[in-house]
Amino acid sequence: MDVATQIFQFLNMWIAFPATAGGLIYAIVQVNKTKSASEAAKESIERAERSISRNQLILLIPTLHRTEGDLENAIEGGERRLAAYHLSSWKWFGSQLRTYLPNQNEDDVKLAQALQTSIALASDAKIEAMDQENKLAAACKPALQSIAVVTGELGRIAAIEMTKASSDAK
Repeated sequence: MDVATQIFQFLNMWIAFPATAGGLIYAIVQVNKTKSASEAAKESIERAERSISRNQLILLIPTLHRTEGDLENAIEGGERRLAAYHLSSWKWFGSQLRTYLPNQNEDDVKLAQALQTSIALASDAKIEAMDQENKLAAACKPALQSIAVVTGELGRIAAIEMTKASSDAK
C-alpha cells in the first residue's frame, strides 16, 4: 500500500467513526425533541378539548334550566302540546349535555345516571301527557322531579366549572 492509501485509511478510521457516532447522538437528541414536542402538542389538544367541553357544558346549563321552567309553566297552564314539546326539548338538550359531562369522579357518574333517568322519564311523561285521560300534572310529575334533581346538580357543576375556568385563565 502506498502512503496516501494508508493515510486515507487512518483518517477514515479515526474521523469517520467519531463523525458517525456524533451523527447518531445528534439523531437521538432530535428524536427526543420531536417526542417532547409531540407530547406537548398532545397535552395542548387535550386541554383544548376539556376547555371546549367545559364551555359547551356551561352554555347548555341555562338552556336546561329554561326548559325546566318552560315545562313547569306549560303544566301549570294545562297546555299538553307545549308540555310535550318541552319534554322533547329536555330529552334533546339532555342528550347533548351527556356528551360534555366530564365523568371524572363519582359525582359526575351520578349526574350522568340522573340525567339518563330524567331523559327516560321525560320520554314516558310525553306519552302520558298526550293521553287526554291523564291529568297533565300527574303525568309529568316523575319527570319534573327528576329534571329538578339534574338542574340542581348542574348549578353546582356550573359553579365548579366557572371556578376552574377563572383559575385556568390565571
